[in-house]
Amino acid sequence: MIGFIPYREMKRLVGKACLIACCIHGVGCARSQGISEPVPVEILTGHRTRIVWVRQVVGDGNDPFATGKNFVLMGMDTRDGRGERPILDTVRNYRKPLFTEDGERIVFTDLPGAQFFVVNWDGTDLRFLGEGLAMEVWRDSVSGIEWVYYLGSFGSSETRDGSPVMRIRLDQPDLKELVWDQTEVTPDNFQLSADGTLAAGLFPWKQWSILNLKTKVLEPQGKGCWTSMAPDNSYLCWVFDGAHKNLLLKRADHTSMWKIAVNCAPGTEGHEMYHPRWSNHARYIAITGPYRVMGRYNAITGGGQGMNVYVGRFRKDFREIEKWAQVTDHDDGDFFPDVWVSGSADVSYIASSLETNNQIAPATSEFAPIQVIARLVEVTNTPSLEAIKPYQATLVEYVYDVVSVEDGICDDEQIIVQHWGIRDGEYVDLRPEMGKTVLLRLEPVSSHPELQGERVSSTVDDPTLQSYLNMDEKYLTRRRP
Repeated sequence: MIGFIPYREMKRLVGKACLIACCIHGVGCARSQGISEPVPVEILTGHRTRIVWVRQVVGDGNDPFATGKNFVLMGMDTRDGRGERPILDTVRNYRKPLFTEDGERIVFTDLPGAQFFVVNWDGTDLRFLGEGLAMEVWRDSVSGIEWVYYLGSFGSSETRDGSPVMRIRLDQPDLKELVWDQTEVTPDNFQLSADGTLAAGLFPWKQWSILNLKTKVLEPQGKGCWTSMAPDNSYLCWVFDGAHKNLLLKRADHTSMWKIAVNCAPGTEGHEMYHPRWSNHARYIAITGPYRVMGRYNAITGGGQGMNVYVGRFRKDFREIEKWAQVTDHDDGDFFPDVWVSGSADVSYIASSLETNNQIAPATSEFAPIQVIARLVEVTNTPSLEAIKPYQATLVEYVYDVVSVEDGICDDEQIIVQHWGIRDGEYVDLRPEMGKTVLLRLEPVSSHPELQGERVSSTVDDPTLQSYLNMDEKYLTRRRP
């Protein structure tokens, strides 16, 4: 466990109501254990910072999808000295709050009412904008017009897939345009590049794609959830993996992909995380967690108390989150955060820097398989089909002691092996006998980006172990439930 000082105690120590951060280093966070002194979030970002999120004030944090009416709209400004506060304290639905470009207004959706609104940062001038579900706020840097992208209609499933994607002018909501109607789209998460030419999204869940908004060409990228597009013109994008623990990043114009762990913030202890979203500055993201209680499908659906908001800062080469700030420390569930960093309206220098200095290096594509004789010491029970809906497949994680290495290089004494538990809606007969020694042909999970969006079921709580995929076909024989 990575130690840190709780928010309430640190607030007393630093003498101001500000965000508290702890620094960690490395994708394998528990492997490299580098920890610096806690710092205010403004040292993390270097600028005035605002964060908005929704807080479930009735219930035990059991609505991370923010579908009910038990929420207040919360905010925090690092310069006003007020700490976290309600922006709108009427208990209702405020799903997916989004900052406008200047950080002075917030767009949110009343999901049960299928309507979206805008309100000032200080809680004044609450206005109705339209019917549907707000997905993104984007400002045209040439015309200065600010647009709200939204789903005109959406379904009742948890993924809220819908069509068409429309946009309206924020300050002239009677003016609207059709954006996309060739597929359904999942509203969480749909983001545009700074120039408005590309959008990352799920078309629909869980098909991660890049949409060229000029040519109307949709390019599938893989599977996953909570897609995001960098707010500059680097066209860097990510998809959240099925384990809800890592971001898979790539350039829209490149094929290389790499993984960044996001369950390494102090206090998250390697558990599942959720609601990842890029801020208006490409170096900073928001996320919530840790999710510890298993629900119908996973720990996300379990919810629970103590779901807090975190802000992370990418390293300059975007290969890891180099520092984390814990924003909230509250028993109620905090969900759907968005972050605004002042002075970030023009972040084109980030894109040009990446191009000039080639800071985003190509990901390694060579991964050597290994063969080991290993002893099964810990299993994750395969969940039911009902429990993983809407997924139709899941990998399950087992822990093995490495007895000997027959081929390749493996220096670990203990490893995680992912086996198929359910595939294409059918159960897979795969479990070796507990304590039995077996020969396994394995490849690193990182060498199979096509599987990174698949659901992973796991009760393994040691994030320091290396993960491999079982390649032995005798364990891939399917059987019906």
